[in-house]
Amino acid sequence: MSRRQFVQKSKKQKYYDRKLWKSGNTRGISIGKIIPADWLYVRAYIADQGPDWITVHFIKLAGDTSNAHTPTGHKANKSNA
Repeated sequence: MSRRQFVQKSKKQKYYDRKLWKSGNTRGISIGKIIPADWLYVRAYIADQGPDWITVHFIKLAGDTSNAHTPTGHKANKSNA
């Protein structure tokens, strides 16, 4: 019996079930898989709302660069000469 290799040609997932977490008076949701990895800042707004659903639009404001989270002016063990 030979092994069969399956090729992933399925459509990309359109929905992601998430649990809302609560901390004090704040509620949050993880959207890491929904937003593309190269998006650094986004603007979110409610586009439409119903009794059991809500549509949120995300607009990319800035992309991730290679030095977005690393300081360039300060390096450890470097003199200011």
